[in-house]
Amino acid sequence: MSILNYFFGSNCVVCGKESEDKICLDCFNKIKFFPKDFYFERKDFYFKKIYPLFPYNNIVSQLIHKYKFDDYRSISKLFSTWLNQYFYEIIDSYDYILPVPIHIKKEKARGFNQTELILKEGGWSGKLFVDIKKNISTKQQSLMISDVGRKKNIENVFEISESGVELVKNNSFLIFDDVTTTGTTANEIAKHLYFCGASKIDLMVLSLA
Repeated sequence: MSILNYFFGSNCVVCGKESEDKICLDCFNKIKFFPKDFYFERKDFYFKKIYPLFPYNNIVSQLIHKYKFDDYRSISKLFSTWLNQYFYEIIDSYDYILPVPIHIKKEKARGFNQTELILKEGGWSGKLFVDIKKNISTKQQSLMISDVGRKKNIENVFEISESGVELVKNNSFLIFDDVTTTGTTANEIAKHLYFCGASKIDLMVLSLA
């Protein structure tokens, strides 16, 4: 039994054709991974590096969409397996991993926080930093056309708890998100960590769009 079959069963969630695996080999082979330990540098942001797992394409888009919006939660196991295969040592080198929080209304409607679930499935519960909340519901960032609009949409919507502020000081943080385009959301979170005294802040994402 293949690793894909173990996680999913026997139908391709992407193309819909019969398959021994939930993702058929044709679809799987269209996912192109970045080299291990690959990253981009961002000198103009509060975080410094972006570690992406794979580029954004049609297959990746469908996987993430089905996971987030069609309640295919078991896909989290595949994402977490890939993260550990490619980035275990990097994740382990940080004091905390911060799954990007979503507003409580969205989390209740969806039933889960997609980034937090992936990290829990990957065995990283002990490193999770969840002392930050999204207090204001915003428009979906991907629907915002301009960089200025994205920045304004997400400005001042996050807040770190008092107990969380103490945890941030002198510790390193890896923010984790599913997809990033401009990095605006992660940068807004990183800003809070920076001014609370974090020693190091970077970003890891499933896909770089």
